[in-house]
Amino acid sequence: MPDQSEIITPYYEDISLEDDYNILVPEIMMLDDEMPYIESEVQIRAQTKIDKIKQTMVGDVLIVGAGITGMQAALDVADKGYRVILIDKTATIGGNMIKLDKTFPTNDCSICTAAPKMVEVSRHPNITLMTYAELSRLDGDVGNFTAHIFRKSRYVDPDKCTGCDDCTPVCPVDVISPFEEKLANRKAIYIEFPQAVPIVYTIDYESCVGCGACERVCEPEAISFLEKSEDIELKVGSVIVATGFELFEPTEMR
Repeated sequence: MPDQSEIITPYYEDISLEDDYNILVPEIMMLDDEMPYIESEVQIRAQTKIDKIKQTMVGDVLIVGAGITGMQAALDVADKGYRVILIDKTATIGGNMIKLDKTFPTNDCSICTAAPKMVEVSRHPNITLMTYAELSRLDGDVGNFTAHIFRKSRYVDPDKCTGCDDCTPVCPVDVISPFEEKLANRKAIYIEFPQAVPIVYTIDYESCVGCGACERVCEPEAISFLEKSEDIELKVGSVIVATGFELFEPTEMR
């Protein structure tokens, strides 16, 4: 096969360098003009499938962050009769407070304070809880917001999972646990802590090796590696941002 430069060079050898990027070989230009774009049936079906995955929900208030602040805000607003949609990027609610031991001023353990609120949030009729979800875009103005939410797949059906913990002993993958501040390991299929709400296991897609061991031992057949992530569009009137904080590690500046 002849060198490509030998084919292309005759068409622009007399043209200045700054105009080179405009040059196309005539045969290529003819092909582009003669071949109209035809949308295939596969492309149409793929787009239709994407449209089906996208959902639309309507509420009064969107609360971003389900830590102690977000949970209390959700309960206060929902008790007034407003429809609340509470989202959190992690697989459970509770935020940073549940990682603490004792809290000021009563010296109570943090989970003793947070757990009742976590359960109340999950059972409140005016609160829709969406974990493992992030706000990707927010459009509109006060009274008429459109929020675009990306909810990642757990690869575990929350309606079937019983939280029995049969799946974690057979998982061969050990992962450093961000929840434990990197002081301990967890499995590729996990719950953050025993009192997690919702008590539904999550598969860490980036760490999972796809061995299928957890799927084979799951009696309720809750695990599905074909489950898809979702793009959800929310129509709300108000937005409360309660995203909390993250500890800063100074060694990252080195």
